[in-house]
Amino acid sequence: MTTTLRPPASKLLQGNLRFQKWFQEDRETFAKLVSKQEPRAFYVGCSDSRVVPNFILDAAPGEVFVARNVGGIVPPPHDPLGMSIGAALEFAVDSLGVQEIIVCGHDDCGALKAIAAGKVELKSNLGYWLKRGAESLRDLDVKTIAPRKLVEKFVEAQYHHLLEFELVQRALAEGRITVHGWVYDGSTGRIRAMSPDGIFHEVIGTDDQPPGKIIAAE
Repeated sequence: MTTTLRPPASKLLQGNLRFQKWFQEDRETFAKLVSKQEPRAFYVGCSDSRVVPNFILDAAPGEVFVARNVGGIVPPPHDPLGMSIGAALEFAVDSLGVQEIIVCGHDDCGALKAIAAGKVELKSNLGYWLKRGAESLRDLDVKTIAPRKLVEKFVEAQYHHLLEFELVQRALAEGRITVHGWVYDGSTGRIRAMSPDGIFHEVIGTDDQPPGKIIAAE
């Protein structure tokens, strides 16, 4: 027996009440999601509350399988702290059959600011975690690199960590997936996508392009 309670004063629960109306209006879609999930992409990104994957990608429920952590860090496969990302990666590629893997950073990232400022103290869980991110930039003088460029270098490093996973190498060799490195700019809503040469290009639309078509801008 289901008991219906009067919800406490919570803006989030009020939001769920509004969602329930949407749910009722589109029951067929949500019924399909209950039976199975068939995401087309696996997204690894930062936990920052301002960067919501489905919003910035205009993706419907069920389209994106998501793993988020502070900084959007991808430890290499030999690192025990990478087990969570590794497990999600295995499930996404081998069980769900995603066609794309995305590692997405963002401008004005607090975790990256802390790393750049050298505020990585091994006295807490957060400190140990950020140290993993700092290690991926150990060959760079992070204090001399512009913030926009630093986040790109950071994403590039996480991208290459993804490529170290054997299952990613196998899926790439079999032509089952593509891997992307992106940076989201919260001030414009735009994404900078990394090209094969490691250069990031802003992805924009133009008034004379058909809906859904994108071009890269330097």
